[in-house]
Amino acid sequence: MRKGIRENCPAAEAAGLLINLRTIDESNYEQCFHLKASVENENFVDSVIYSLAEAWVYCEDTRPFAIYKGEEIVSAFQTAWKTGMFL
Repeated sequence: MRKGIRENCPAAEAAGLLINLRTIDESNYEQCFHLKASVENENFVDSVIYSLAEAWVYCEDTRPFAIYKGEEIVSAFQTAWKTGMFL
């Protein structure tokens, strides 16, 4: 796990919230490979595999996250904060 990134939110779990964020790392990245964009969004987003490769290459400036509903991964996204990094 990267320094400064909390893997999950114990307060959300204790409150019974069903959705939480976790850093994508060596323990869950393969589960993300099965995620697909909906048909109407497939031309607007990169594949999860491409996004994870991009997060690896730009590891100083990006963080990939999985969205969990309970213990099931339902979506993923990555943050990026370096201006001009992506076209």
